[in-house]
Amino acid sequence: MSNNKKLIAFISIATAIMFQSYIDLYLPALPQISDYYHCSDSVIQRSLSFFLLGTALSCIPIGVLCDACGRRKILIAGLVVLTIGTLISIFTSGINYFLASRFLQGIGAGIYVICSAILIDIFEGEELITYFTYYNIAYSAIPIASPYIGGLIVHYFEWQIIFYLLFAVSLFLLIMTLFFVSETLKPQKVKNINSVTKVFSDIFSILCHKQFLCLTFLAAMSWGGTIAFFTIGSFLFQEIYAVTPYAYGIIALFLGLIYLMSTVINRKCLARFSPIVLIKYSIIASFLLSFIFFLSSILGFNNLYVAIVFIYLLTFSIGFLFINTMTLSLSSFTGNAGLASSVQATVWIAFWSILSFVLSVFNYSQITLSSSYLILNAINLLIIFILMPTIIIPINLTEKNLSSNH
Repeated sequence: MSNNKKLIAFISIATAIMFQSYIDLYLPALPQISDYYHCSDSVIQRSLSFFLLGTALSCIPIGVLCDACGRRKILIAGLVVLTIGTLISIFTSGINYFLASRFLQGIGAGIYVICSAILIDIFEGEELITYFTYYNIAYSAIPIASPYIGGLIVHYFEWQIIFYLLFAVSLFLLIMTLFFVSETLKPQKVKNINSVTKVFSDIFSILCHKQFLCLTFLAAMSWGGTIAFFTIGSFLFQEIYAVTPYAYGIIALFLGLIYLMSTVINRKCLARFSPIVLIKYSIIASFLLSFIFFLSSILGFNNLYVAIVFIYLLTFSIGFLFINTMTLSLSSFTGNAGLASSVQATVWIAFWSILSFVLSVFNYSQITLSSSYLILNAINLLIIFILMPTIIIPINLTEKNLSSNH
């Protein structure tokens, strides 16, 4: 393996955050893309669904193959698919080809699950914690910066420039991987891909773990509100509330900052409260906020400022739920964390793909957006208090003196 571990870490982290970039960067351009292809808004909204579907279908195969064939080969293959899919989206003249290119991009973007494995391969101890921190910071920063950058691009240039930028970055990462990334998986750790039965058995056992499944759906539902904003918000804000793409980018920029702020506060709160307490209070607060948001929309308070206030408050609440549910669910599979992470990502992204597709059928309005938040948070309320009233903290987390009795 190359001695330049820092460069390999940089390339792997940069590759991982491409998944989020391919979602957030083009959101301000959705109305312009719809006009370009002379298609309905609902059709172009499905481009997000097709991207997420491609990623959902590729996560588990990529996770299995990178353990059997090595990280480098799968990383290169994924970047090739991502680059080709991006190139098609730039030059295609038909909406069906554009949707197909988004699906292809999603398949390639599934390589983001390899990043954690590469970091674990090349670092250990404090170094590993440090680089995982860098990864989390970078992954959190992308939703903050990308919509703003996308809004700037659409304000001054044509929407295709967004995909030219994504193409240039994916091609750059492909070249860097070809020349500077050597195989990080040690030969003695290579798994036998012929044991397909064992892989499916492991996946089935993970999916049958009640706490893992419930916590995974809690996270999926909570972030589903953000997916609803991604799907509906661009048209609602730009075409109903007459917000410019640049202004929409500013709104999304603050949305990301609020989420980042909530994750920082959550970390401070964990010093005093159990993650279970934070999860439950987050769900209750989100349900109450979404109910008031829906009620105000029904009563006719449909305007930009009402929408922004409730979306920001709900996003702040998500920060206390998403990280804690992910940590508690994956901590139950310390011996098979890689596969569990891939399964979890597949469940999340498959659900978000279906959700964005369903929402594209409805008219974009504040009522549609607020009702989406309400339904998702009502389901979370049902899960946490009816289906899973007791959460067990895994043994490997009890050292932090967390208690499920809080």
